[in-house]
Amino acid sequence: MSASPRFLRHPRRLLAALSALTVAACALLAGPAAPRAEAIIGGAEAGQQRGAAQVWLGPDGSVDSDKKFICTAGVIHREWLITAKHCLVNHDRPSANRLWIRAGDRTLGKGERRQVVRYELADANDLALLRVSRPFPSSVKINSISNRGVTPSTGSNVAVSGWGYPSYVDQHPSRKLKVASMRVQRLDDGSPSFLFAAENDGHNLEGDSGGPVVLGTRQIGVTAKYNPLIGEASIVPLGLPDIHDWITRHVPIP
Repeated sequence: MSASPRFLRHPRRLLAALSALTVAACALLAGPAAPRAEAIIGGAEAGQQRGAAQVWLGPDGSVDSDKKFICTAGVIHREWLITAKHCLVNHDRPSANRLWIRAGDRTLGKGERRQVVRYELADANDLALLRVSRPFPSSVKINSISNRGVTPSTGSNVAVSGWGYPSYVDQHPSRKLKVASMRVQRLDDGSPSFLFAAENDGHNLEGDSGGPVVLGTRQIGVTAKYNPLIGEASIVPLGLPDIHDWITRHVPIP
């Protein structure tokens, strides 16, 4: 006797997958488009900053050019943020001065505004570091990242946050920062490396890519993508030695 496919035993996942396929089909009929970032479905509005920040893209480096929200990021230093590499690669690796950050507020388009002056892209992993023009004030929450060599154990509950799409049909960023709980399933320590997590009360989607993944008081990862067919999110773990060493080569973290 053959077992039924995994997602058929989970109607909610099947509905999400069908919705995602419907959106994809509409996009194909409309014409070619650039690959998109991933957003929080389910979950709830965040009650605090959570060290999350907004990444905006402008047509040029002029002072009023932050026109398009593209991804979420985590603030890990007064002058540095970490996000997903594909957020930049999918926008043709824009010059740093076209990128703008909003931090310190849970409302989209609000908060301390800074221009990016430099960014670094990881070779194998879906990570990017962004340096801003001047330090954030003490009102902006800074996330401490995982200690070197420390990754969450299977079954750990982690919190993902971002301003991504609130549903598969509402294709606009969330007006407020949202947060959802997910459960770590396994670690793939390869090249690239990922933690895989299943939803507890929600999951990431468009716009949440690059957002902080937090366990306790530390940012343990960066949101990469979500696979609706199997109900699993990919998270880049920051505690793996090679990833942690890459971060600390650029960012003066104690």
